[in-house]
Amino acid sequence: MEGLIFAYIVIIIVFFIVQYVVAKKFEKIAFQKGYDEEVHSFAMCFWLGITGMLYVIALPDKTSGRVKSAPRVKSVQKDEEPLDEPEPIVEPVAFFCPYCNTPITHGMEKCPSCRQPFDWS
Repeated sequence: MEGLIFAYIVIIIVFFIVQYVVAKKFEKIAFQKGYDEEVHSFAMCFWLGITGMLYVIALPDKTSGRVKSAPRVKSVQKDEEPLDEPEPIVEPVAFFCPYCNTPITHGMEKCPSCRQPFDWS
């Protein structure tokens, strides 16, 4: 009879030690979510067990500036055509003024330096 009582006492002590360790872990999770003592996460996990743990899991994250997930990239569906590559930007060809040798672009009516008119035909 004494051995059975001793076994029950050991089981109860081990149970409370496990509850304490688990409650401390969930208290740390609540702190990481931005909560202090106002939510009483340790007491709720220790005394209510799985219900308190579910409570801490359900707490919203109060910390700001964290990246919640990686940016989403749209994948190409089988029936969609892949996007074409953008056309490269073509730099305008520089021409030179026949009077002052200043670089000009096609279509200008006058040279910006010497003001001589151009005939592009």
